[in-house]
Amino acid sequence: MRNRFNAIFNYSVKHVCELALIICLLYSYFQPVHDHPWERIIKSDGLGYYSYLPAAFIYHDFQYSFTTDIVKKHPRTDFGAGFTKETENGKVNKYFVGLSILWFPFFLIAHFLSFLLGYPTDGYSLLYQILILLSANFYLWLGCRYTRKLILEYPLSEKVAAVILLLTVFGTNLFFYVTVDSALSHAYSFAIIAACLYFWKQFLQTKKIKNLYLTLFLFGLVLLIRPTNIVVCLMFLFFAGNLKTFWDTLRGLKIKEIIVAGFIFLITIFPQFLVYYLQTGHFIVWSYGDERFFFDNPQLFNVLFSYQKGLFIYTPLVLVALFGLIYLFKNNKFQFTIMCLFLFLSTYIISSWWCWYYGASLGLRAFIDYYSILALLMTFLYLNFEKTFYKKTLLIIAPIFIIHTLILMHQYRHSIISWASMNKQKFWFSFLKISKDYEGLVYSDALFSENEPTNIIHIKTSQNKFVCSERNAEGSVVADKDVASSWETFNMISLSSTTIALKSEDGAYVSSLINEGGVIRHSAKEIKEWETFQLVPIGKNVFLLKACNNKYIRLSGTKLFADADNFSEGEHFTIIKL
Repeated sequence: MRNRFNAIFNYSVKHVCELALIICLLYSYFQPVHDHPWERIIKSDGLGYYSYLPAAFIYHDFQYSFTTDIVKKHPRTDFGAGFTKETENGKVNKYFVGLSILWFPFFLIAHFLSFLLGYPTDGYSLLYQILILLSANFYLWLGCRYTRKLILEYPLSEKVAAVILLLTVFGTNLFFYVTVDSALSHAYSFAIIAACLYFWKQFLQTKKIKNLYLTLFLFGLVLLIRPTNIVVCLMFLFFAGNLKTFWDTLRGLKIKEIIVAGFIFLITIFPQFLVYYLQTGHFIVWSYGDERFFFDNPQLFNVLFSYQKGLFIYTPLVLVALFGLIYLFKNNKFQFTIMCLFLFLSTYIISSWWCWYYGASLGLRAFIDYYSILALLMTFLYLNFEKTFYKKTLLIIAPIFIIHTLILMHQYRHSIISWASMNKQKFWFSFLKISKDYEGLVYSDALFSENEPTNIIHIKTSQNKFVCSERNAEGSVVADKDVASSWETFNMISLSSTTIALKSEDGAYVSSLINEGGVIRHSAKEIKEWETFQLVPIGKNVFLLKACNNKYIRLSGTKLFADADNFSEGEHFTIIKL
């Protein structure tokens, strides 16, 4: 039995890329949480990246007028505000063409199968969606293959390489952008950058010109997907080890080889200029309209440390991996300098974009493109520890990062964390929470104001009904709900050891309207006398509530009133802290 286990383990280590692929495929299949999930794979930015393909090969329409009919046929294909921009030269797809090039084989397969199996051949029906999901998994596998090859160039075992690779995929948000938001560009950039760096390193070692040609072809694809990833070219210097080796390698090229290499690069990036011409009659267009970079105001701190999307907050593995710089500092000051320059410039560019948190996303998704370099830093971190004890410690804590990622994915997909508007209060409230009780609550900014302490509660009556702040003109507070959701949620603000105020999810404070017979409503904009209540404990988490008129709050039918001189079972309230 032990020999069989060792054989399986060794096989898994050797085929860790395939293992990662199988896990991602299984999760891709079982992960859907919405109705008709397979019809919502091509979405968000992915609609823009993808729409070149149906525009070119099905509709022959680079004005994208066909999208109106697509929405009618496929209501779940939501183009939202649109992926096109009006320029002085006409309408243009603001996204770059690189992903469509990577998707082209999968698009052809989907088109053929749709025709063969009787599905609509409109570019957006079920099989097209599924093939895009499969393409993300394929490029994940490809990126893992080249990342593994890259890190095994250094003196570490296949077992350690397997751990680093699994951490790169499952200890970060890369896993999410392969299996859930698979139509966004980041998993694909990860794969192409990993392959590009590997072939460049091979060229430096072997001087075989085919490796240089492959490097420049792949680097062209890198730019076609996201031009800001041009900063990756710094890694060409890094792998050279020093400037002399870099220049000597370039000087060793023949004129013919330089011309061919340049031609390969230019022909690779030419499709972008071609599609601009087909859309506007001009080869060069700024397609993003008024969306731009603010290089004079980079949000460096927010990008790294913000509770909203901060890289180190949502992907702490990156922070740990940075200690791999110590190894570079000890062993090669030139590589240390280049790596630091790359890390700074890539972060500077990412943090200068007008929407520094990159909209609805799990963590800072723009960094995913560089996760092959993250794997390198983890390799250097491992090599830096000479004592076996510390190496084993690193391997032992690895599952923590994976669990952290899986929890974040669950929270994101079930709205336990907000897609875009997290803050410190929301982050710590939802930290490690996975229960359905927390779903949707963080989308209330009123409950999680930075100006007030956060103490989120449900209130249940002795009849086992939840107190609810209804959304009506009167601002009624009733107790008639069997299940608690956002309307049944309050922020209990402590004003003293026994005095509280209650803020409802809509931002209004709960009041006892003394001049209206003590009826309880949520309508106040600030805390005054009528918005204060005294907690009188009578059991574990069970309280009486006394209003400012010194009357107990009682339940009459489904409504609440502050008019009781004495208390009975009807005045018992259980406070459930979330």
